[in-house]
Amino acid sequence: MRSIYLTLVVVALSLAAPMPAAGQEAPLGAANWDLVGQPDGPPISGTELDLITEEVAGIMRCPVCQGLSIADSPTALAIAMKAEVKEMLSKGYSESQVLDYFEQSYGEFIRLEPKARGFNLFVWLAPLAVLLGGLLLCLTIIGIPFGVQCFKLAGLAVAPFGREIREKEPPGGAVAVIMNIIWIILPGLELAVFHLLMALVFAITIIGLPLAAQHLKMTRLALLPFGFEVRDMV
Repeated sequence: MRSIYLTLVVVALSLAAPMPAAGQEAPLGAANWDLVGQPDGPPISGTELDLITEEVAGIMRCPVCQGLSIADSPTALAIAMKAEVKEMLSKGYSESQVLDYFEQSYGEFIRLEPKARGFNLFVWLAPLAVLLGGLLLCLTIIGIPFGVQCFKLAGLAVAPFGREIREKEPPGGAVAVIMNIIWIILPGLELAVFHLLMALVFAITIIGLPLAAQHLKMTRLALLPFGFEVRDMV
């Protein structure tokens, strides 16, 4: 079908995009700060430094926890990275310089919210497309149940880490089975194929495995949304 063909094209384009090498880690330390040039601003200290450090660390992903920022992660690596962020900021390096520096080691994966450009722009727009589809379906009474499933899938796509899919209580029974069959015939199969292919793309590198896992999670929900709900992990 046309949509599946379009999906394959998008995935092929993503394969052509540069991705971080597996296990790539540049050494940390002041000796490598020249990778981003001289500091853009003056040195800072005290409360101002603490506030900016928390802000920058809060938008950087922990390479170990993956779903947490280095500001929230208790791992030794995250603590060391946060300390280096603070040291760089104290010398006058800007937020963008700090992020660019760590991207030398981890790629854009280090950003909890990747830049909306190139292939990332497509990733950002995909949930909006599903959300728009849900709104259109809700224009008719018969389409409302399917529109609600689109909202559910879009919500998971925007914030997949730290969330899981569980069967509703009580189970949906025969009604959920019938609705899932109709869903698969309409957009479900194509959405599931899309997320499955995206999982394969991200699984190419070790650093992309966490994102691959999230797409596998979304594959399941995209295929069988009725009778299941998304919850925060406890």
